[in-house]
Amino acid sequence: MWGQWFGEISETDNKWLTLNIDRDRQDGGIVIFHTSPYPYIWNVESSENNDKKRFIATLTKPDPGNNNYLRTIIVADREKFPTSATLEGKIENKVIKGVLRLNKGVSYPFELHKLTKDLTPTKADHTFSWKEFKDWASDPEHRAKRTIFRGHPDSGYRLSSTFHRTGRHDLLRYVREDVPKLNQYISATVGKSFDLNNAEDHAGLLHLVQHHGYPTPLLDW
Repeated sequence: MWGQWFGEISETDNKWLTLNIDRDRQDGGIVIFHTSPYPYIWNVESSENNDKKRFIATLTKPDPGNNNYLRTIIVADREKFPTSATLEGKIENKVIKGVLRLNKGVSYPFELHKLTKDLTPTKADHTFSWKEFKDWASDPEHRAKRTIFRGHPDSGYRLSSTFHRTGRHDLLRYVREDVPKLNQYISATVGKSFDLNNAEDHAGLLHLVQHHGYPTPLLDW
């Protein structure tokens, strides 16, 4: 049941829930409760998927440790943040219907839909030579329409990063496990070390490896 699941929480005003589970570690993941002013983010500490029909997960608040970058992602309001929760649901046709139970005695019904890559490709309505395309793109009339170029050969492809295309969805795990190992390798190979507690350095590392074939959650436009 790995993948990314997203949906609305019932009986609330504009609150949403996201469940992210990596293909190679399906007993873990993260849950994001999109609420104002900050989202709640939990680790999936353990999960059960009985006969692929029911999903039960134990949720705990992640510890950012000394990583300042993670501190900007994880809400700092510890007094109001539910320290633990459970997610229980029934899976049917790529939909999970269930209840989010907080340790403060509050429950929220939800319905999550799996985000898939199955889109029907659409055919191009026109073919340009390179010169024709440059002339067309340079025309002020077309530029005024805020046309966006996507570097994909098929318009049916989703906006999906190389990180997500490898079957990964847990960004907290990526930041805590993958990025530090990557930084050590870069430092040993080229003699350049990035300060992962610095937002610019962190982004600079991802920007560097993005263009050398390493999976990142970045999208090029």
